[in-house]
Amino acid sequence: MGQKQASIIKLGKTSKLWTTGVVTDASGNPIHAKVYIGGTLDNSGAWVETSATKGDYHKVQIAGTYNVIFEAPGYATQTISATITNGAATNLNVTMIPTTSLPTASNDVAICQGQTATLTASGTGTIKWYDSATATTAVGTGSPFTTLALNTTTSYFSESEVIPANVGPATATGTSSTNTAVANRYLIFNCTTPTKLKSVLVNASAVGQILVELQDNTGKMLESKVVQLTASGSQDIALDFFLPAQTGLRLVSRQLSSTNLVVATSGITYPLTNGTVSITANSGTGTFLPFFNWKFAPIKGLREEVVVNVKPIATLSSISPTTIASGGSDFTLTVNGFNFVNGESIVRWNGTDRLTTFVSTTELTATIPAADIATGVTASVTVFNPCGTTSGQTITFLSVCAPVADLTVLPTITGQCSATVTAPTATSSCTGAVIGTTSTVLPITTQ
Repeated sequence: MGQKQASIIKLGKTSKLWTTGVVTDASGNPIHAKVYIGGTLDNSGAWVETSATKGDYHKVQIAGTYNVIFEAPGYATQTISATITNGAATNLNVTMIPTTSLPTASNDVAICQGQTATLTASGTGTIKWYDSATATTAVGTGSPFTTLALNTTTSYFSESEVIPANVGPATATGTSSTNTAVANRYLIFNCTTPTKLKSVLVNASAVGQILVELQDNTGKMLESKVVQLTASGSQDIALDFFLPAQTGLRLVSRQLSSTNLVVATSGITYPLTNGTVSITANSGTGTFLPFFNWKFAPIKGLREEVVVNVKPIATLSSISPTTIASGGSDFTLTVNGFNFVNGESIVRWNGTDRLTTFVSTTELTATIPAADIATGVTASVTVFNPCGTTSGQTITFLSVCAPVADLTVLPTITGQCSATVTAPTATSSCTGAVIGTTSTVLPITTQ
């Protein structure tokens, strides 16, 4: 903040005769705007501009009722009536409405954890992407836009940015002119909508200074700036002038110091226009164009949000039970893990979906029919998610069926002194697997 502005704010706080506030768009983004009083009160440059980074402003004003006007490139001008009284500060917060249309962005999308998303949007000018509604630095330009790999759900915001075309010759060529020839000469132009003139191109013969002034059609000063020419030759000089929507505006080369300026004195056909700003003539006789290649600030609008929903990758940590009696009836299997999704996570038995109930992000239950445990020894349990299938957990079948003897009648043993007895065997009726044999000493009864 300059010493002059600090002094004005100090004066306003002391006298409490001022207006103050914040100018933003509907998303809360600060807007660099011009604030002034309507009528003839501010015709000599007694306006203020809002902070480009915070949107706040402070304007000292004597007591009375005024029309306070807010202008910004790309936004509809607003006029608000305000009454300032002695001993009180008047607060005016303003939400500006953009003149550019909202971009048409793609619908919200869903991806798996660790993946990228491709987003699209259409609109006037250049599409820029931001990672918050109020971010000042774009994370991408154009459509389509591919995000970084994401691990959490993230919002992106698309914005249409229109940069008005440059006005005037792109190169500064002509006749080298002294301060006597240049001083107080000006270009006459019209502006159809509030616009900011960022810079113009000049061609200086040496290091020096130039005083540039913006005037209305009566010659009243609206803005002025002393620009240091740090080198000879062609160079863009920053002006950052707020151009009101008026006709007959003037861009004046008020004074040169220590240098000459190249001026086009022929070969120029008016109007020079981009549809918004039109240079229609120059002062004096003949052709006289000292300011070339006018450049303008981009015009921005509201931002359209697109949500990238990130689905986590599920993991399976345990199941219950881990053993089950073979040949039994239907039972409920409990599955524990992480990142289960309601309506999407499905328990699979040996790779086949089973009726699943979502309990929480860490628990599922599934109904396992009797047919799944009628035969076999083990089964693999997994959880399917749209983002992949988990590793498996094993459930083991236990045989609880009585074995069936392989022989229904033992053979008759005969012998005089000794006899050899073969032990009987049995087979499980559940799994078909041989359980084993048993050998014991059988009592011998003689006859």
